[in-house]
Amino acid sequence: MRPSDALHRETGSDIRALTRDLAALLGFSAALAVAVGAIKTPLHMPGHSAVIWMPILVLAGCQRRRGMAVGSALVGGGVAALWGGVGAVEFAGLLASGAAVEACGLGRSARARGLWMLLAGMLAHLGKLGIKVLVIGVAGLPLNRSGLPLVPTLAQYAAFGLIGGAVAWGALSAWHRLRGSRTDETGHGPAA
Repeated sequence: MRPSDALHRETGSDIRALTRDLAALLGFSAALAVAVGAIKTPLHMPGHSAVIWMPILVLAGCQRRRGMAVGSALVGGGVAALWGGVGAVEFAGLLASGAAVEACGLGRSARARGLWMLLAGMLAHLGKLGIKVLVIGVAGLPLNRSGLPLVPTLAQYAAFGLIGGAVAWGALSAWHRLRGSRTDETGHGPAA
């Protein structure tokens, strides 16, 4: 085997991996754009929509390549903002959520990943609330439409973030069961 053959094989696998990652980023971004920009629920409870969009963000954070959650928040939130589905405060909150998910490092070992997914969902949603409180506090606007004070709003955001993380954990577990493959120590299954 010539050295150029080995280089071609290595480069080809790098390109395939990069293509897969780009496709995943675009898929997560599209799903996030629809979830935050187009799906509106009439519950009138602060933070309830995280049950819809948080699992997408947490699953993006479970990818091998770091930055997928922030990238999905940036692209998906940006698309939703362009069509008027989210405002500037919501977009900034999505970016904070993506950063919080990335900080949890979900792409590492599968051991205790489920607990990290719960924590990532909760911290990400509290991060979004933190941005919202900061911006709204500076502007002097009410915190939420239902008029709840900060502590019950914090509790609801934490609870809905945990639920979003649990939905992501369940989806990932079901995916691994459907694939019928044994996962390695990174939790990613056999290499393609």
